Order: sequence, then C-alpha cells, then structure tokens
Amino acid sequence: MRDMKTTPADLPDSIEDLRALIFLQAEEHEEEKQQLELKVAEQEHAIAEQEQTVSEYSEEISQLREYIRLLKSQRFGPSSERSVFEQMGLFNEAEAAADEGSDGETGAQAEGDEPSIEVPAHTRRKRGGRRPLPTFIPREEIVHDVPEEEKICRNDPGHQLARIGEEKLEQLFFIPATAKVLVHVRPKYACPSCKDGVKVAPPPPQPIPKSFATPSLLAQIVTSKYADGLPLYRQEKIFSRIGVDLSRATMASWVIRMGDLVVPLLDYALDEIRNGSYVQADETPFQVLKEDGKRATSKSYLWALRGGTEPEHPLLYYEYAPTRSGEVAQRLLEGFEGFLHTDGYWGYDGFDGQPGVVHVGCFAHARRKFNEALRGQGKSQKKSKPGAKKSLARQGFDQINKLYKIERGYGDATGEERYA
Repeated sequence: MRDMKTTPADLPDSIEDLRALIFLQAEEHEEEKQQLELKVAEQEHAIAEQEQTVSEYSEEISQLREYIRLLKSQRFGPSSERSVFEQMGLFNEAEAAADEGSDGETGAQAEGDEPSIEVPAHTRRKRGGRRPLPTFIPREEIVHDVPEEEKICRNDPGHQLARIGEEKLEQLFFIPATAKVLVHVRPKYACPSCKDGVKVAPPPPQPIPKSFATPSLLAQIVTSKYADGLPLYRQEKIFSRIGVDLSRATMASWVIRMGDLVVPLLDYALDEIRNGSYVQADETPFQVLKEDGKRATSKSYLWALRGGTEPEHPLLYYEYAPTRSGEVAQRLLEGFEGFLHTDGYWGYDGFDGQPGVVHVGCFAHARRKFNEALRGQGKSQKKSKPGAKKSLARQGFDQINKLYKIERGYGDATGEERYA
C-alpha cells in the first residue's frame, strides 16, 4: 500500500507502466475495501452482542423485579390466592355476608366475550331468606294473647271475637354448657350369719378406667380440640368457668388414651376410603418434639386421605409418618382403584400408569403459579380492567376463577350434571 498520494509528475511515461500502476492501485483499493467491510462486520457483530447482552440484562432485571415484588407480596401482602370478589374481609364479614345473601355473588365482573358453559337444568337452593330451624330441637311455645277485654267486637259489643289463626315466630334459645356428676352406686351384700363373702355388681365399663371421664366428656374434649380448633389450655379455662378443675395435662393424657381406643374405627375408615372410587391425598409438614432418632427442628409429615364409598359423606383419615417418601402413599392406598387427586409432589408419581388408578391434578395448585406470576408483575396486573390487554398470567388466573364460580353455582347438582 502506498503511503503518499501519486502526483502527475510521478506517473510513468509508458503505457505498460501506467497499466501496472492502475492494477496496483485497484488491488490496494480492493484490499482497503475488504478491510473496511471486515471492520464494519466486526462492529456490527460487537453491536449485536452488546444488544443481546442488554436484552439479557433487561430480561434478568425484569425477572428480578418480579421476584422482588413476589417476595414482598409473600412477606407483607395477603397470603390468600383467591381473587378480590372471592374474599370476605375480617372486619366487614357481616356486611359482606349480608350483601351476598341479598344480591348473590358480590363483585363479579360481567364479561360477555367469554365462552359460556351449559349444564342440564336442576333445582337450586334459593339464595337469601332464613333457613328453618332443625325439627329435632325441642320446641317450647310461648303464647302472647290479647287481653280478654279486647276479644270483643268493637262494632257490636255483644259478639266475642273468634280465633281464625295465629302467627308464629321461631327463635333459637341457647342454653350454655352445663355439667352433672354421675354417681355410680354399687350396693354390697353379705350374709349376716355365715359371712361367706360379699356380693357387689361389677363396675360399668369405662373408656378410661379409674378416671372421672365419661364418654360424653371425652367426646366434647376431642371435638373441641380437633373439629373446633380449641387448644386444651383454652378448654381448661372454659371448664374453670363452670367450676370444674380439669387440667390440660389430664386432658392431654386422655387424648392419647383415646387415640388407642379409636384404632378399630380408623382401620375401618381407611378400608372404606380404599374401597371408594375417588381419593384426595395430601401431606403437610408436622414438627414432633422429643422423637427418637430425630432432631426437634427436623420435619415429619401428617398424611391426609379424603374419600370413601359414599361421596355425599366423605371420610377423612390422618396418619403420621416421619418421612415424605412416596412409599407412605403406596402403603396407605394399597389396593385402591379409581381417581387419585393430588398436587404435583413427585411422591405420588408412583401411581402414574398403575393399573386401575387414574392420577389427576389439582386446579388450586395450578392457579397458585398464575397468582405468583401476577404478584411478580406488580399492581398493573392485579386487577382486570375492561378492554385492557391481559397478560397470560391474568388470563389463566381469571379463567380458573370463572370455572370455580360456575362450580359454586351448582353445589346442589348431581355428579352427572357437574360433569356435564
């Protein structure tokens, strides 16, 4: 490549030399052009790499922002996954329930662009109105009659008013919990002459011998604890208010004893669940203190099964296990054939392809992922505005909620109608 510009004085006189000079300059020009194109290509490649890097960083920043919003929502926001129109606030529960009873579903958004679902006609319970009180509760009539002097016709004092009917108003009268002491008396008999022994009736069978606990008292304790969520220390205070000194330690001992008493009933419930055609299964962490071979901070699990041979009256079965292994589920559901409804935990994967078992998933767990995506997207996607373009997370979340809303409207339908 020439370093200096060629002047007319530098040009050769012969045609051959001129031709050689032109060819040389053409080669140099082509070389410069190729080098320039190479530099441009390198710059374009560098720019493309930078743009790709910027795009990756922008996507990562967006994901991190969504992750931060999700963490903030989980840390400081409500834990419920239900949408706004499904929730009933803690402080406005009475007002919200009253509005729902008079106007039906509250806060539902009408959107005509969604597909409709038709189901066979059936009878639905009328919303609103007061339900009649159960007939098995004893009735006590209180007659509120008009005075005798007012039972005379005001137009003709010689005629007595005739009773043509009556108006009734039923109200529920609540009697606070009462207790009584059962005194079991067993007379003793002996012969005053020969004094050959003493006869006495055998003691009545008791669920927990040598204790003052009756079956009704034990049933009250376990029902309050497990069905109503009343801890034993609160029950201790309740009994104290009616003058009964019953410590939580004593009740705890009774609860453990009752666990042994109901083993035959639990075995029967498990067999009924296995013989049913549909089972819901789940497991939850359960911390156990002072367990042999395990630290107090380690996790154990409480397994739950729901099903049975009577769909209208499903049974619930709970069993403790120190592990979350799928072998526990296989043991609990040994011999079961039908639909097994679980979340996405891999411990249930052993039922996939098992003869006679159809493993189905849970819509609530699917909705949870859409809800997490919405929380990560921030306030712009928390509420669905008419006409606004919805994100995929909002579309999925709203669609699942519509299915739940339809399902709630057919609570009294038969299985076939719900399937349709």
